[in-house]
Amino acid sequence: MKKINLSVSLNFYTDKNLIKWNQVNYSEQSISIEEFINLIKEGYCFCHVFNHTSNILTQREKTKANFKQADCIYIDIDDCTIEMNDYINKLSILPTIAYTTQNNGKNNLYRFRLIYLLDNTINNIDIYNNVYNYITNKLVEDTNIQMKDNCCSSVNQQIASNVNAELYVNENSILEIGHSKSIILKKEENIIKLERPICNKENNTLNNDFNLNNNLKSNNEIDKSNNIINNDLNSISDLNYEINKYINKIGINNFTKEEDNNIELERPIEEKGKTIMNKAKENINTLYTRFSNLNNANEINNKYNMFMTYLFKQCFSKEITDKEYKEYCDKITAKKLELLSNCHSMSVA
Repeated sequence: MKKINLSVSLNFYTDKNLIKWNQVNYSEQSISIEEFINLIKEGYCFCHVFNHTSNILTQREKTKANFKQADCIYIDIDDCTIEMNDYINKLSILPTIAYTTQNNGKNNLYRFRLIYLLDNTINNIDIYNNVYNYITNKLVEDTNIQMKDNCCSSVNQQIASNVNAELYVNENSILEIGHSKSIILKKEENIIKLERPICNKENNTLNNDFNLNNNLKSNNEIDKSNNIINNDLNSISDLNYEINKYINKIGINNFTKEEDNNIELERPIEEKGKTIMNKAKENINTLYTRFSNLNNANEINNKYNMFMTYLFKQCFSKEITDKEYKEYCDKITAKKLELLSNCHSMSVA
């Protein structure tokens, strides 16, 4: 079973109301689901993993700017009209862990927290927000109960435990984001699978059953995300300019920098489809070669995350097929593990 990397408070608390949040310090730990549950029962606090200068993570360093990674996403359900187990029974995406929080039952309303364990680590705040928004949108859709508290949408949010909590555990429910384009649950497996948005042939729009439009609301936001991705890829590829133009000016070839302002954005058409897809594969293969030459663990993790996001954009733009997308993701993930293993071997030597 995968270990969960997160920050655990140095002290435990039996009463949430006595916690002085601005004084809570953390240590980074790698724990199992069972260990996570035991820490919840003992009253420890949690947050995601952040870059920090000593063995102890302080509040001063627990900032969005220092965000390093998240292996899970937690969501608070406050002032709910139904109990936790009844709420979970309505869900199409099941949490890995859920527990009632301290004020559960107050004023005949229910309060609890859902924790979704991820199959891959998130190193990017935008991706974290997209996954969080997708889950909460699905919760509202499944239960018809609006979210009252979205504080956990912030990557630097810290959460408390409850020593008297009612607990729900489903170790088989893992949210797969490694190949994420959209997310639907295969209930018979209790595992999240990821599929492409379906094209509505009647109006030629995307039918986003998971409300992708809430996460990428316009082409402008997609372009903005692409620019961020390209900037981060720059350190592993001198093709940054070419890729940036290729993403944002789809279907245009043989351009020069001087022609930038004269190029109009257009979607690939049938006649250009094969050329566009071949160009996409060339770019991906070139980036893979550059990625394969990395030898720094932090850079490998950062560029892996950017590479995976870049692949998602290529698939979303229909420049590679779903099958090719999965094959590339598997290939890059395997290469990442190999590179990290090599880094570890060199450090030991």
